[in-house]
Amino acid sequence: MLSLRPYQEEDVKELIQHDTHGIFNEQRTGKTPTSLVTIVAKTTGRILIVSTASMLFKWAEEARTWTARNVYVYGGSLGQRRIALEGFKKDEGSIMVISYGLLKNTSAYNGLVESLRKAPISGLIVDEVHRAVGRKTANFKALRKLVKIPYRYYLTGTPAPNHPSQVWSILTLIDPTRFSSFWNFVEDFFFIENVRLPYGKKLDHVQEPRGFLPGKEEVYTALLDRYSIMRKRKDVMPWLPKEEEPTQIKLPLTPAQQKYLFSMTKYYEAGDVLVQGVLDQLLRCRQICLAPELIGLKGKSPKLDWLADYIKDYPEKRIVIFSRFTQFLRLIEKKIPSVRVMVGDTSATERNALINDFQSDKLPVLAIQIDAGKEGITLDNADVLIFTDMYPPASDILQAKDRIVATSEERNKPKEIIELMMANSYDEELYKLTKEKIEFTDIANNYINYLERSEDIVQANV
Repeated sequence: MLSLRPYQEEDVKELIQHDTHGIFNEQRTGKTPTSLVTIVAKTTGRILIVSTASMLFKWAEEARTWTARNVYVYGGSLGQRRIALEGFKKDEGSIMVISYGLLKNTSAYNGLVESLRKAPISGLIVDEVHRAVGRKTANFKALRKLVKIPYRYYLTGTPAPNHPSQVWSILTLIDPTRFSSFWNFVEDFFFIENVRLPYGKKLDHVQEPRGFLPGKEEVYTALLDRYSIMRKRKDVMPWLPKEEEPTQIKLPLTPAQQKYLFSMTKYYEAGDVLVQGVLDQLLRCRQICLAPELIGLKGKSPKLDWLADYIKDYPEKRIVIFSRFTQFLRLIEKKIPSVRVMVGDTSATERNALINDFQSDKLPVLAIQIDAGKEGITLDNADVLIFTDMYPPASDILQAKDRIVATSEERNKPKEIIELMMANSYDEELYKLTKEKIEFTDIANNYINYLERSEDIVQANV
């Protein structure tokens, strides 16, 4: 029979003392069993689990493993969803798993949230809650309608994807009375700056939080400690090697790329490709740095050539490649036959087959669109992780890196991370920007480390 690890048992004892709490343990430390054991200890009533669409059936499997409850999955066809909901409503002690997409209301779809907010549900687990840190998003609005559920636990390893102020969205789900105002929270902790918007927007400028006010970092970390638990892999998996600095490969731009980037930057066009606005301009520059043919321009792709050479030079290595662009991954698949690709529309069956083949040494190279592979998969058979491009949010990069981290000592082996970029271009600057974002949000995503240096903080301020 399965049992919790000692540190998970300690977490359960702590969580049981709170009716609602954040579980900010680092990825791969076993937040799922911890939350399930806790929630069934808190209530014998119905439990709702909100997860990403790709993890619905994984959560259902884990719920059956760690609880003695009946589990329903609200997914599949309309008929299957109807059967699941009817079963959940009739079965007082059951568990139902639903995706963000089927829970929330959008302009195109009315989700199940209005029905569920009126249902007699006693427990709630929300996985990957950082997907709801945008306080104006449909995900956040849906979760906020469920705060009357008595026992609630919110799971993420990255509570602040891009800025420490984003933690407010999770804190208000935990304690909506205390954290009722985002701007009151921001004014307590951060400098606020007026930021000019690009021409053509309805407003000339907006206010945005920046750095911490003097002395507020310590109060902030103590606050997070009060409303959540946090475990780091290094503390519970001491056998893990220290993460090495990524290897940066800076490739020279081709003459064609230089010409295209200059024209796109100065004239908002390159060849027959015209753009409007700074964001569209940046998108096209990123694509040119990957491969000009992605936007119908002539010219070679140094990144594609480098990948082909690297895979040929190191046939013994198991390689994972991440990119933001599905088109580029398809191009890799076309040009390098040994590479298989996982993107957003890859079926669950094919996705599982690709993961199993990679983990069992049948597949040497797997290329993944970052949004399709940053969560819920284990690729710890990898020797090398290659980023072909990088772009915020920083949490996506951190989660992508976590896919190759071993979850047992038997699977542990040295890993290398390679950042592939075009020198002296927007590409290189985006790597720097993302790293800065990671460093700044570290105070939220690793607040436990800051607490160790701030034990003398006056708790009365919290």
